[in-house]
Amino acid sequence: METYDEKAEKAEQALKPLLTDQFLETLRIAVKTCGWNVDHIESAQFVDWCFDVAVKEKPDTKPYNYDI
Repeated sequence: METYDEKAEKAEQALKPLLTDQFLETLRIAVKTCGWNVDHIESAQFVDWCFDVAVKEKPDTKPYNYDI
């Protein structure tokens, strides 16, 4: 029987090819645009996780309206 970690690794490997540069950039812009209309900390952590799975440098996710 597969362990949780084995299942998670298998799922991440299946996801990895879908995390294209275009998708990741769209996701980053969406999180920056959405800002604090949702829990931005959770959203930014999700973006970081996606970039980690894709083995890409974590982006700036500070909301566009941060200084307002």
